[in-house]
Amino acid sequence: MRKKRRLLVLLLLSLMMFSGIYYYLSTNSNFEIGASSKIVKKVMEEQETIYFGYQFHFEGYGNPTIENVYVVQTDGTINQPSNQQILITPLIDTSGKIGVLYEEHILEEGLSNSIAPVQGFKSKDHNYNIAFKVELKDESFDQDFHAFIIEYHHLGMLKTQSLDFEGFFSNETAMIVE
Repeated sequence: MRKKRRLLVLLLLSLMMFSGIYYYLSTNSNFEIGASSKIVKKVMEEQETIYFGYQFHFEGYGNPTIENVYVVQTDGTINQPSNQQILITPLIDTSGKIGVLYEEHILEEGLSNSIAPVQGFKSKDHNYNIAFKVELKDESFDQDFHAFIIEYHHLGMLKTQSLDFEGFFSNETAMIVE
């Protein structure tokens, strides 16, 4: 009887220890934004499609699998594919070479071979280069953007994280790349 009781106590302590470790590893992890890009809105109006590259770094144990990335407008709405004014498509940039590039440069430099949908992407390290393909459909679009929302799987759980950023557009008179 004593052996069964000791075994049960040991089993419960082990379960509690592993649960605590799992909780710590799954909650003490997040994405951070590294390099970012901006452009003067007037230049955006002159080009049909521009790619904006952003570097994200994952702090934590393991490598998460990205499910989706959303962009939040300054008015608080999430940009959707049905938006008639501006279309934003998040893509993985495996080359890491996209800062701010016009679509014609992407095609000329052969970078279209190094971009892919974000859904289901898992990096081999903790770095993720995400390019946002931005297509301005209506020049009267007067919003900018202030946050990314990343949905990802980490240690078997679906997680969501919001990251603030300074937007795609600048009011300056020259192109800015940060």
